[in-house]
Amino acid sequence: MRAALFLIALIAVGCQPDPAAPQPKAGRPGGPVAPPRPADEDLTDALPQYRYTADDFRREWKADEKLATGRYLGRVVALTGEIQSVGRAHGKSHVTLQAAGAPHGIECATAEERPWSKVVPGQRVTIKGVCRWDAPTGVGLNNGVFEEVGVFAADPVTAAALAKECAADAAGAAKKYQARWLVVSGEVAALESGATGTAVAVLKTDAAVKLTCVFAAGTNDLTKPLKPGQPIKAVGRATITTGTIELRDALPLR
Repeated sequence: MRAALFLIALIAVGCQPDPAAPQPKAGRPGGPVAPPRPADEDLTDALPQYRYTADDFRREWKADEKLATGRYLGRVVALTGEIQSVGRAHGKSHVTLQAAGAPHGIECATAEERPWSKVVPGQRVTIKGVCRWDAPTGVGLNNGVFEEVGVFAADPVTAAALAKECAADAAGAAKKYQARWLVVSGEVAALESGATGTAVAVLKTDAAVKLTCVFAAGTNDLTKPLKPGQPIKAVGRATITTGTIELRDALPLR
């Protein structure tokens, strides 16, 4: 009898977890933190593990950053919200979603090189990507792919037509186009350098109006091939004064 009890005690001790054994990392209930995904992974057909509005996702991180890190980091998340900005930095393009409590929004690096061919500020979109966190920008997405983009909110116009309209009625043109996002197509007449070192393309017009595309910071790798005489198509915010049209924060479409 004593031998049987001793054997049972040995089995019970052997079934206890080894405190020195490696433990799973904290994560969502039922699973560890997701392993890193390849930087160039195509997420077109990937099913998001979580869906949020940008506002709600930001609140999740603000409520408990440690829990949110374990739950979302490295996983595919889809966010819906309004585009705050579009741009490019260090050879990577991105869009930023407005999010309550985040003045700089939620930055989503995009898989496609020119996301501004589909979206501009003010559009409501759904984008999915791999959740990331870094010190400069906070929570964001990598390798983002759009699920929904809605109607493209930039109006197309030729450089010649815009300059002619401005020359005929600068005040009327300003009222119509001021601060609106436009897609302007035309021909490069000359190239200049902007105050921050970015390219400025002067477009050819038949009117006595100077029309320039002042390209956004971070786009030099895309504007480098531009030469006088080449066709150009760019999207940007219109600023109109007498005799001058500027397409600010411009981004090259071709």
